[in-house]
This record gives sequence, C-alpha cells and structure tokens, in this order.
Amino acid sequence: MRPTKDSVIIILSIITLFSLVAGGYFYLQDENLKKPLTNLAIPLSPALTLSPASPIYDTNGTSDSGMTVNKTGAEVIFEGTISSGPDVNELYKKIVQPYLDYYEDQEKGSLLTLTISENPYPSKTTSPYLGTGIFKNGANEGFVIDKKNGEIDYWVPSCMICTFSESFKTKYPEIVKNFEP
Repeated sequence: MRPTKDSVIIILSIITLFSLVAGGYFYLQDENLKKPLTNLAIPLSPALTLSPASPIYDTNGTSDSGMTVNKTGAEVIFEGTISSGPDVNELYKKIVQPYLDYYEDQEKGSLLTLTISENPYPSKTTSPYLGTGIFKNGANEGFVIDKKNGEIDYWVPSCMICTFSESFKTKYPEIVKNFEP
C-alpha cells in the first residue's frame, strides 16, 4: 500500500514542526548560557564584620586581649555565632592576624576578605571552623581550622617553600617552625 499525498504532507508537517520546536528550545538554552550571572541572588548566613569600631577592640587600636587591629584593609567576617563565642580571641590571635600579616607581606593589599565560619561537615569534631580568603584577582583559598585538646591550632600557609618576612618570623615563630629544615 502506497502512502497518499495527504499523509506525506501531514508527516512532513509534523517533522518540520518538531524541528522548529527543538531548534527554538536549543537556541534559547544557548542564549541563557551566554547571560552573565551578575543578577543571581545568593542568600548568605548572618555575618558580623569586625572593624576597629567593633566591641572586641578598645580605642587604642588594640583589642581587649592585646591583639593588633587589622590595618591591611581586608575585611574580616565571623559568620554566625562565632563572633560571640568562646573561641573568638583565639581565632583572631592564631588564625586571623597571622593570615592577614602573611598576605600583607606577600601580596600587599591583595586580600579582600577573610571569613571564618562554623564547619557544617562531619569533620567539625576535630575541625570546628572553616576559613575562606578572597583576593582582588578573583582567586580564593579555603582551609579548615583544627582544634586539639581545647586549643585552636595556628594557621599555616599552603605554600610548599614559604618565604617569611623578618617581622613575620619574629611575631609567629609557631608557624615558621613548620617550614624549617
């Protein structure tokens, strides 16, 4: 049995319609991929930015525990309840200040933000906090913050062969000793 002229026209019309719909779909998908992602709204957890005006600092430019105020221009953020928790002074002394000082020596003014947040992963029993540094060139760095026997470990740079300034060596011998032969 031969197909009739009408059935051939119907089949060709259906194929053409399907081709147009599929082509339009893939065209729109491609156009959506080309759009910049600048209009995305990403919800963030509540954060507290520490600055010289924050309650942790006194008017002499040092904190109530004698720590130096951040003079690098980088923003330090403690997310969630960390800013009022028992570890904030130790975090500042062993993580924040060495991190800021190291990157101020290495890449003057390149660090934009350092965020300290609670670790939501199963490793939070040994590493209760996470650190994230964001730099002007778009790079970022993440690291875990360990706590052993009730004490937070010092931050250690991720470089394999590190170069430290004399002031850094003097201020943080606990960190520098990890890189001595």
